[in-house]
Amino acid sequence: MELIIILILLVIVTYIFKKLNSLVYSVAIIDIFFRIIHFLKGNIVSPELYNLVSNNIPESLPSLINKYTTGMFNEVLIWIYVINFIILEIYLIKALIKK
Repeated sequence: MELIIILILLVIVTYIFKKLNSLVYSVAIIDIFFRIIHFLKGNIVSPELYNLVSNNIPESLPSLINKYTTGMFNEVLIWIYVINFIILEIYLIKALIKK
């Protein structure tokens, strides 16, 4: 279910902004959000919140990809993920140089 929600979110962002950089940034934002939530999960004292996060929020986008795919398709999606972060790094370096 979470995969469908993320795909719909990415399609909406791509449709609205129609630029590659908006897709790159949105993938990075989603992945960073998942990682922050799971960092907080490890430091939350409440067992109810811990269970809520553990059961409903994926750890990261690669863990989500690994959960729903296998084989060559999994490898292709992981490489797309890595390429996305390489492009994000290029955008960030360009922004830093411009300042």
